[in-house]
Order: sequence, then C-alpha cells, then structure tokens
Amino acid sequence: MLCDDFSQVAHPLLFPSSSTPPAANTRMIWLPTALSLLVATTSSLLYRSMKQKTLSQRFRLNLIISCAWLSELAQTIIALSGLLNAVIAILLSPELNTCIGFVEIPPWIATSVLCVGIISTHALAILAIDHLDALIHSSPGRCKHEVRPFMLTRAAASTKERERERERERKRERERERERERERGGGSVIP
Repeated sequence: MLCDDFSQVAHPLLFPSSSTPPAANTRMIWLPTALSLLVATTSSLLYRSMKQKTLSQRFRLNLIISCAWLSELAQTIIALSGLLNAVIAILLSPELNTCIGFVEIPPWIATSVLCVGIISTHALAILAIDHLDALIHSSPGRCKHEVRPFMLTRAAASTKERERERERERKRERERERERERERGGGSVIP
C-alpha cells in the first residue's frame, strides 16, 4: 500500500494538526532542545568571560560555580529530552509510517530511525558544548572536565580554607606584635 498522507498515520501528540504539514509541527520536539542548548552555551561563555574579570575572588568564584551548574543542568535537560522523545515515539506512535517516494516503510523501522535520529542529535549537541568549551579555553591542553561543578566546589572550599589560614596567621602576627610592644613598654623607665 502506498502512503498518501503522512498526517493521517502520524500520532497526534507528535504532529497534532492534520491540516499542517508534519515538518511544521516538529518544533514542539526541537524547540526545548534548542533553548537548552542556548542556555548551556551562554552559561559556558559567561563562565569563560568571568575568569578574566577583575571582580572580588569570592564573588567571582561563586558566579563561576553557578554558571557551571547551569550548564550541567541544561545538558541534562538535553539528554532527558532526547530520551523522553524516544519513549514517546515508541510507546505513543506504534502506527507511525513514513514514505520515501512510493515505498512504504514499516512502522517499527520508521520509529527506530526516528528514535536514533533524536538521540543522536542530542548527543551531538552535548558534544558541541564540550568542544566549544575546549575551544574557548586559554590553553589548548585543558578540557571540559576541569569546569565540572564538584571540582569547582572543591576548589572553592580549598580557597576559603586558605583564606581562613591567612586570617589566622595575621591574627597570630598581631598578637606577637602586641606582645613585643608590651615587652618594650614594660622594660622602659617611667620618669
């Protein structure tokens, strides 16, 4: 049997409008992915630019951690969106048919190709973010895993610990200075 009208066999959740060509309705699948990719890329660029700003160390570090977490969240949304779209295509559109020319493709083949295409696209989007981060790095030998949030959180903790240690050292130095002042004052003869 030849496939005359794709909209008649496509699932309404994926292509809700039978009067509109299916390609016009695919934005409901790809729009969240595009927005997530935009958020991830923007946060990554913001992370790189913040490293060059002359802000206070604590504020800059907190901002960098927030940007890294935002990038991780966006990449997670991209991956989950691909998985969800694949599940929808498998479970909710078993009658999905696609025609290439005048040759009818069985529903399970069309669904499998759709799932592979969606997951591959999301995987390529995540890889694009990784490569973008690598290109923006100042030194070519560094890679994306250096900006993972847990590493930044650990770096923030060590930085705060070093600040506390310097503060304790300054207090000890002030105490020693006061002690020397008291010793000099006690040894002098008051007329």
